[in-house]
Amino acid sequence: MKLKNFGELLKDFRIKRGLSLGELEDKIGMNLARLWDLENGNYEPTFAEWMLIKEQLQLTEEEENQVIMALNQDAMFGAKEALESLNEEIKKVSEILEVFFSHYRVWKRMVKPYMQKEEIKNE
Repeated sequence: MKLKNFGELLKDFRIKRGLSLGELEDKIGMNLARLWDLENGNYEPTFAEWMLIKEQLQLTEEEENQVIMALNQDAMFGAKEALESLNEEIKKVSEILEVFFSHYRVWKRMVKPYMQKEEIKNE
């Protein structure tokens, strides 16, 4: 079973307590757009935001643990995406270097000996 992300949990806990997004905004004093972004997974909460949400929603220990697990899962997923992206960039750089060194080897075989002969003549 897939764990819910932070935003899904926040929305579930808010609805479970019978609050609209606007009512939660009034209770917490946080911008409505920011709350919407948190619920939709666009951002993770700062520590201060998390403490406000936790306090105002009066989360149980079990609910807090679900949130902590969700935030850890989100962080691990983000790290995995970052590593995959980094691996793609490394592949691109590797391909560029392969072409560069291929051209260098050709230059070394064909042009460099000619240049060395020219240097000897000029001495």
